[in-house]
Amino acid sequence: TAHHNNNIGVGAGYYQTAAHHNNNIGVNAGYYQTTAYYNNNIGVNAGRNQTTAYHNNNIGVNAGYNQTTAYYNNNIGVSAGYNQTTAYYNNNIGVASGYYQTTAYYNNNIGVAAGYNPDNDIARYRSIIDSKMTFIGYGATRDNKDPAALENSVALGYKTYVTKSNQVVLGNSNVTEGFTNGSIKTSTLSGTSTRLVAATSDGTLTNSIATQSGDSLIVTGKVLATNIVGTNTGDQDLSGYRLNTDHDSLSSLD
Repeated sequence: TAHHNNNIGVGAGYYQTAAHHNNNIGVNAGYYQTTAYYNNNIGVNAGRNQTTAYHNNNIGVNAGYNQTTAYYNNNIGVSAGYNQTTAYYNNNIGVASGYYQTTAYYNNNIGVAAGYNPDNDIARYRSIIDSKMTFIGYGATRDNKDPAALENSVALGYKTYVTKSNQVVLGNSNVTEGFTNGSIKTSTLSGTSTRLVAATSDGTLTNSIATQSGDSLIVTGKVLATNIVGTNTGDQDLSGYRLNTDHDSLSSLD
C-alpha cells in the first residue's frame, strides 16, 4: 500500500496504490501516481501523469505534466518539462522550458521557452530527444530539419540556435561585436580559413587578415603583438610572418 505521501489539494495523488515518499500539493498534482516514489509536485497538475516516475521535482502549474517513468528531473516554472515521459537528468528552469522533451537526457534549459522557438513553433526548433545540451536564454534552442538527436552543444543568448552536435553558439544573428578581457586559445588549427583579427591596443578591428593554413596562422596587416617573442609590443606589421603553434613566436614565410 501507499505510504509516506503528502497529498494536499483536490485530486492530488488520487491513484496512489504503492507509491511512497511523494509530496503532491495542488489540484490534481501527481494525480496518476501508482508506484511512483520520491517526487515533489507543487502546483496545479504538476506531475499529473506520473505512474512509476521517481526522484523528480516539478514546481509550477503543469510542470512535468506528462511524466510517466521519468526520473531525476527538475522542472521549475509553468509547463516546464511538460511533455517529459521517460526523460531523465534534465534541468528546466523557466516558463515552458524543455517543453517538448520526451526521452531527452542530461540537458539544461534555462529561460522562458528554452528548448524551442515560441515565436515560430515548428519541428526544426524543438529539442525533443537531444542529450547533453545547454540552452540559456529566451527561445535558445536547436535549428535543424533533421529530427535526429543532437548532443553536446551550447546556445547562449536570446533566440540563439545551434545547428549540429558539438557546437557552441554565443549570441544570435543580430550580435555585431564580441569582447573578452582574457585570451582566446585553440588546441588545433586545421584546414584553411580567413578571419578578421583585432589590430589595435584598444581591441578595435582594422581589417587585418589572419589566414589559417594547416597548423599556422598567416597574418596580413597589423595585429596587436603583445607577448610575441621577437617583436615589440603594440601594433606591429606582421605581414610575411606566421604565428607558430606555440602561440608565442613568429616565423618568416620566406
